[in-house]
Amino acid sequence: MESPILVVFTRGGQLNYNIWCSVRDLLGGSPSNVKGMPATEVDMSEIKSGSYRGIIVGGGPLSFSVDKDSEEFARLVSIIRSAEGVCPLLGICLGHQAIALAYGGDVSHSIRGEYGESQVTLSSSILFQGIPKTLSVWVSHFDEVDVAPPGFRVTASSPYCKVEAMECEEKLVYSVQFHPEVEETQYGRRIFYNFLFHVCGLRNVEEPEKKYSQAYNLLRQVITSSHERKIAHLKPFTLGRVDEIKPPKNVPTVVEYRLLFPPSPVLAPRDFVRNAIKFIQTIVKDKSVLLALSGGIDSSVTAELLRRAVKNRLWAIHIDHGFMRKGESKEVVGEFEDRIPNLIYVNASKLFYNAVVGKTDAEEKRLAFSNVYFKVLNKFSQEIGCEYISQGTIWPDIIESMKRERVSEGSSSYIKSQHNVSPPKEFMSSPHLKGLVEPVAGLFKNEERPLAAYLSLPPSLVFRMPFPGPGLLVRIVGEVTIENIELERKVNEIVEEEVLGYTTKTYGIPIYINEFGYHVPWQAFGFIMRDSSLSLPDNLYETISGILKTILVKYNLTLEDMYLLEGRMTGVKGDNRTYTFPLVIKLRDSILPSYDCLCEIFRAVTSVPHFNISRVLLELERKNEKNGRRYVAGIRAVISSNAMTAKNMPLPSTVVDSIASKLLRFSEVSCVVYDFGHKPSETIEPE
Repeated sequence: MESPILVVFTRGGQLNYNIWCSVRDLLGGSPSNVKGMPATEVDMSEIKSGSYRGIIVGGGPLSFSVDKDSEEFARLVSIIRSAEGVCPLLGICLGHQAIALAYGGDVSHSIRGEYGESQVTLSSSILFQGIPKTLSVWVSHFDEVDVAPPGFRVTASSPYCKVEAMECEEKLVYSVQFHPEVEETQYGRRIFYNFLFHVCGLRNVEEPEKKYSQAYNLLRQVITSSHERKIAHLKPFTLGRVDEIKPPKNVPTVVEYRLLFPPSPVLAPRDFVRNAIKFIQTIVKDKSVLLALSGGIDSSVTAELLRRAVKNRLWAIHIDHGFMRKGESKEVVGEFEDRIPNLIYVNASKLFYNAVVGKTDAEEKRLAFSNVYFKVLNKFSQEIGCEYISQGTIWPDIIESMKRERVSEGSSSYIKSQHNVSPPKEFMSSPHLKGLVEPVAGLFKNEERPLAAYLSLPPSLVFRMPFPGPGLLVRIVGEVTIENIELERKVNEIVEEEVLGYTTKTYGIPIYINEFGYHVPWQAFGFIMRDSSLSLPDNLYETISGILKTILVKYNLTLEDMYLLEGRMTGVKGDNRTYTFPLVIKLRDSILPSYDCLCEIFRAVTSVPHFNISRVLLELERKNEKNGRRYVAGIRAVISSNAMTAKNMPLPSTVVDSIASKLLRFSEVSCVVYDFGHKPSETIEPE
């Protein structure tokens, strides 16, 4: 076996695990030839002794323009310099900037930043062999390399960043500012292939396209097969009260068990299933497990793995938290009541509503929801006698909830708190519990779907559209009330039905998945927020309107108005969370611009200097009245492979107009907007 490739994880880097998965799949799907390790745990002596055939340093939230004197930066520089003359090195995003500084280049805080799609022009390089000279790539950064180090040659540039890639062939050091590890970057896998095969000299490198194609072609056959959804007629157990958890001591005793760095469930599903079952059985032994079963692909795959591992010692609980889609709980229970005999259906909607009512901050709502969720799990696990609880937690849940320490500022941030990650201390100290078991923690959703088909789950579960754990709660921007929950449920249903109707008509199936696992759509939903606006300061209005007019004139469009909606929405820029008011633009005659025009607007507005906007909305139609007692209804549809990054889904104007017309029929809705942004700098969900 050849020495492995080392992928260095920088603290809080959103896409480092994607890099590891990309390399694993190019090396046949086995994790044995690629090692993932935090920078703080890398042994320099192993690097210097030639233990690795190549090293890849990924991105992260560290800002070298302000943190370059920190211990963390010094650690990255040591790793980079230790590899010199020993093995090839590839830096990505933050790794690209670290290489520049390590070898005497200049890195600075750029004026505008660069988020989402960008067009780069390539020069001759072994890294770009077999790739066109112009490339569409995905970026998310504010810092950039101003001047390449002595002896380095710039091999890619863009209108926003003059050093998008550089290399020093003599030192075998290569780096890119953009992200080849995401599906949105064209020829991203080819860049990794070139590094592994041509630079590192590995001969066991496979081009995964054929294997991926086989797996996802089989998946498309599954979705076209017939399957009647089962609807349960169970009377739910209504949960009236959950006592506070009062452990005898506040010392965490519950262990989190996560299966990370597994074999590829797409290329080696049998190996993955064997590993997962062994993982579960080794931990649980002869004890019982309570699974939190939402009915999404994550918990559905987890349910089948647990069923095979512990058999009749599996219990499952489906919690109706009151923010579900119409009829969803009955569908979920209907699908699983025969598969899992020990299934509990709990109506806890009042508990969840009482926990979030009156709260307007997105994080406060998420944390309040999470606290109730873990209290319910704690109560039932104790009553049943389960010493282990299992969840369908996957990697995006973990990394988005991970705190990112800012060394220079002495602060920390995260993208959003997922309800199933980082349980409260009281829960982790529950005396009757031994552990949280998460066998799919190292997976992405696009990997789970082929795995679900391999496990013979029905199409209605294999192709269930992703739905957030807190449900419609995170699609109600601002305060939650009984009335706006029902409004959001109706708004969401219309958007979802219309978009899936369009894809069914276009592709013959509601969700089209291409040969690389790219979902069209990934998600389609509606959101609501109070119709209350804020004016932009005059100088900012002039700056942005000038930028927009320059773009719009090329498409024969005219800007009519701009304003901010008074409801903060979550975003992500350069691995850090943003929480800002969305910018709404209105065009004359309410015309829906072309997809290219919308992309250009989004890129320009989210990069405006000193204007921290992450989300841009297009006003489609408005009733005459405009006051804070009514709601704005939003349309959102994205395409993605794993939700770490996403593109706005192109929709024809006929579909968008039809949705807007139906939404305006609700008396509570006074305005309809179209959310046309990408991730980054938007997150997929509004909160």
